[in-house]
Amino acid sequence: MILVTVDVILNDNIDPELQAALHYVDTKSAKEPGCLKHVTSVDVGDPRRIQILGLWESLQVLKPHFQTAHMVEIQKSLGKQRVHSLKSRVFDVEKEVLFPN
Repeated sequence: MILVTVDVILNDNIDPELQAALHYVDTKSAKEPGCLKHVTSVDVGDPRRIQILGLWESLQVLKPHFQTAHMVEIQKSLGKQRVHSLKSRVFDVEKEVLFPN
């Protein structure tokens, strides 16, 4: 299983147009083959921070995701923003374990 995390900090608070575009990407991505989960959230403590989480069956199904029309469009939308920082990470997760409570 592949876990993708993206942490974006904008110079300004997220605007409704970008928020709608991110929601669209979540909806479209979640329907892609091999996508187990795709969610975006805005930090309630800092409305400049956007966090994206994707969970995929494998790298093979993740790679075509970046060529989809909705990903091309969101990259353009983010390119129009004043982005303070953007950090993307990909993890190969071997197995799920019980929550340690």
